[in-house]
Amino acid sequence: SWFSASGMINGSHLVNDGLTNSCTNNGETTWIYNQGVILGGLADLYQATGNTSLLTEAENIANAAISNLTSGGVLVEPCEPSSCDTDEMSFKGILAYNLKHLSEVAGTTAYASFFENQARSIEANDTNSSNQLGLQWTGPIDTLTSYSQASAEDALVGALGLGSSGTIFSGVSASLCMDDRSASTAAGNPIQIYGCNSTDAQSWTVVEAGSTLQVMGGCATDTGGGTSNGTLIELEPCNDTASQVWEPQSDGALFNPQSGKCLDDPGATTTAGTQLQIYTCNGTDAQNWTIP
Repeated sequence: SWFSASGMINGSHLVNDGLTNSCTNNGETTWIYNQGVILGGLADLYQATGNTSLLTEAENIANAAISNLTSGGVLVEPCEPSSCDTDEMSFKGILAYNLKHLSEVAGTTAYASFFENQARSIEANDTNSSNQLGLQWTGPIDTLTSYSQASAEDALVGALGLGSSGTIFSGVSASLCMDDRSASTAAGNPIQIYGCNSTDAQSWTVVEAGSTLQVMGGCATDTGGGTSNGTLIELEPCNDTASQVWEPQSDGALFNPQSGKCLDDPGATTTAGTQLQIYTCNGTDAQNWTIP
């Protein structure tokens, strides 16, 4: 109660680095570990009390950190690239460790694609030939220390057991894939059909526990929970709602139970950039998807 009322959590749901002598928010750096330690504390306090408002507060802080303390969906510490001390080299790992703990306590898969993004970027941009891991998860590889190694390993471990990942291919053409337009993390960004290119915009995590399709830190969503043919599919923050559930069917369809319709490539088009929709399930190639 004291912490919540202290003002240390700012208007953006980020935790600043302390209070002034008059006990007001000092406006100083929103270090990534500030967010991480609070996530872990709130998750443990929820376990002790059963107060679900604690999980809500934790998720608000986690979502704010992902929105404001990342570049291209990957965590970046304010001191990067060249002014982090050895403590600060560990900060991102503290958030990763505690966010995984929060996810397990809350029973949510909402952060699976976030962890997938961290792991893919670390592997592609921050790992040398000796499997040493640097400070900058976005790359380039530098500042190889035990602190940076442990921090990045927390993120890699966090990505384990969260679902299968890879490209979602269209039944219309083997060269077309499900794509997050321009690899945007913005809410409302169109989910489209596009030429397969092995980019992050097409690196989907299929979370079996909730049958969600996650990319770039968000989920493929039936806009507004619509039920009409032609309702478009967009990227939204993962929220465990029915509009984000896509159940794989034996014919390759991805069925959304709340609308009673299937994920569909309009008119079985091969035009790159066409936004996907829901449509009455019909067993055609326009609704045949090969998932990881």
